[in-house]
Amino acid sequence: MIDWRVSSSSKETGGDGWHFPSFDIQEMLLPMINVGFEMIDSYGDTTFGREDCFRLKRNISFILDSGRLGRPEFRYDRIEGGISTIRSSDVETCLLRLQEAADQVITSSGVLTFYGD
Repeated sequence: MIDWRVSSSSKETGGDGWHFPSFDIQEMLLPMINVGFEMIDSYGDTTFGREDCFRLKRNISFILDSGRLGRPEFRYDRIEGGISTIRSSDVETCLLRLQEAADQVITSSGVLTFYGD
């Protein structure tokens, strides 16, 4: 699964839990957060700059404010087939961590790097 870190000229940070909590959540969120000049590579490294992080924050705010996470759980149709039950709290926690990373990039003029596996 993909994890992420923030790098600036002085340091690299990757908070505890800065990763997608499950493959299903990763698969569901990637199309919604893929706002960078380059698409997030599930198997390689992808870097988001400051402008990308502004777009990422906008999309995260939209998802959080849309009411999509209003129920405790919801069903997700997997790309490979089948249905998964996903806890809204897991998605919200993941989005808030992504938002925290984007905030760090914006304030530090660093980069947000997604590391695929």
